[in-house]
Parts: sequence; C-alpha cells; structure tokens
Amino acid sequence: MDAARAIVVVGVESTGKTTLARALAEHTGRTLVPEVARAWLAARGNRYREEDLETLARLQWRAEVDAARSGRGLVADTDLVVLRIWSEVRFGRCAPWIRKALAARTTAVYLLTRPDLPWEADPQRETPDAGERAALHERYRRLLGELPHLWREIGGAGTARLDAALAALEDTSDPCDSVPQGTPEGCEAVLELLADAGLAAPLCEARCGPGVLA
Repeated sequence: MDAARAIVVVGVESTGKTTLARALAEHTGRTLVPEVARAWLAARGNRYREEDLETLARLQWRAEVDAARSGRGLVADTDLVVLRIWSEVRFGRCAPWIRKALAARTTAVYLLTRPDLPWEADPQRETPDAGERAALHERYRRLLGELPHLWREIGGAGTARLDAALAALEDTSDPCDSVPQGTPEGCEAVLELLADAGLAAPLCEARCGPGVLA
C-alpha cells in the first residue's frame, strides 16, 4: 500500500486499538503515531472539560504531521474520528476545528475494531455497558461511511486480529483507479465494487467532484 496513505485504527474503548496499531507498525515498518490523549489525561488525573477535546485533537493532528516526516508511512492509534465522536457523545456537539480538520485530512485507510473483545476496566474508560458499546460502534460505522476514505471492520482475538487487519490492507486498492478521473463512464461497475466492499458514495464525489453520479 502506498506510504502516502495512512493506516488509522479507530473504534470503541477496549477493542485492542493500541495493541493492533503497534503490531501493524512493527509488521509494516511504518511509523507509529500513539494516542496523545492517554498521557495527557493521566497527567491531569483523567479529568477533562469540553474545550480540552479540541486541544487533544490539535495535539493528535500535530503528532501525525510530525511523524509523517519519517517518510515511512504512518500507523495512527486513533485520530480525529475518535475525537469527534467522543465530543459529540460526551457533550452533544463538536468543535468546528475538529470537523474542519477531519474533512481536510489526507488520504487514509481506517481499520475499525469491533467490540468483540472482553471489556477491561481502565481509569480512562467510560463505556463498560455492552449495549452502549454496540451503539457507539454503529456510530463509528456511520461516520466512516460519510468520509471519503476506505475503511474496513476488524475482528478476532489475539494474532487473528492482526491477520485480519493485514488481509484487509491487502484489499484496499481503490477501484476508481481503472476509471478515467472526472468521467462517469465505467462508474456503474465501480459502484458495484464499492457496494460489495461496504464503501460509501462519497468516495466517488471526493475523486471526481460533486454530482458526478447524478
């Protein structure tokens, strides 16, 4: 996969995101971008206010920008998708900067970890209820479906989770590559591929412009 396309691991709490991100970085030789929020919250007794989430978003964004200088590609343990959902769920709204920065992010492949692992308590985790976790997972699916990036759901335990992620990354070539940019010819076949892969129409509009499918 092109090093310019970041691999971003997102999902509900206690779904093995950090373990998976570290394993992917080691396996692929890419630079790991850790989750900034963990150390930041730990240094403040795990207390935060609404405005702190924009601070965390800016710090996470900066960490990714700095890590990109390695030129080896990135594996990000969370990004602004998580900060947006966190903000909307906890406070009912999201800072405009987070929305704007997320909309402007460079191309990425998102790996969404399923809540199929046992809950592990942690002072920074807030959602132990299985029903709430399932609802949050669906919220991630909806948001990723609205964004112009490839994404896959990842399940399984132990090494099976890493194997599933690696298999998913091998299957993230852009089906639009075979279609001339800016033209609707051939899009019917592409849309069929997108539907089979569980991807969303925004991919087409992001590449060829609004209304290309009209």
